[in-house]
Amino acid sequence: MLMRVLIVAPLLLVVHFCMQWAPNKFENASVESPTFAVEELPTKLGEWVGQDVELDPKLFAAIEARSALNRAYQTQSGQHVSVHVALWDEGMPTTPHVPTLCYEMSGWTLEGNPKKVEFSNVSGDAMLMVYNRANTRVAILYWYQVGEAVFFDHDGARSATRGVWNSPTRPPLVKVLLQAPANDLEEAERELIELANEIRNWTIRLKPDSPS
Repeated sequence: MLMRVLIVAPLLLVVHFCMQWAPNKFENASVESPTFAVEELPTKLGEWVGQDVELDPKLFAAIEARSALNRAYQTQSGQHVSVHVALWDEGMPTTPHVPTLCYEMSGWTLEGNPKKVEFSNVSGDAMLMVYNRANTRVAILYWYQVGEAVFFDHDGARSATRGVWNSPTRPPLVKVLLQAPANDLEEAERELIELANEIRNWTIRLKPDSPS
């Protein structure tokens, strides 16, 4: 239990700070009720085994999501990645609590340039970034999705909005954020991309007409 908390604690702090500074407000919209919850994300994904880390009820209320989870994934060789997933079923597609804002406003400094990463077996891109704070270096990988549309910024959200603008209903919004220690940046990137592909292979099935 202690190891799970240590692994995911930095990510929890970022989520907490983001709730204070980036409140999320949605417009009223007709959104399809999902037949799934993000808590159904498998704890076994390839070589990765995850254990849930309790989400503070106040934080859950603050993000205004229908469902959310924080989980610490590890491999037998000792690699570990923190995962945060949230689902919203109200309003227009957007980028709630975007990591670029959350990390920087909680004291992290961006290192280098953001890097777009393509998923291996399904369509869509994620954003990879490296941050440091007080001699701690982490790499993060994140994306949002609405139905089959995957994006990581406001331009992508606008495109997703156009894609469902004339639809009587809209798919729910899902956000996925992964974080790994980046003492060895190349290794951290490999771990994040490996686990992200496993998660994306699952989230692509998150449609209201398809049971998880």
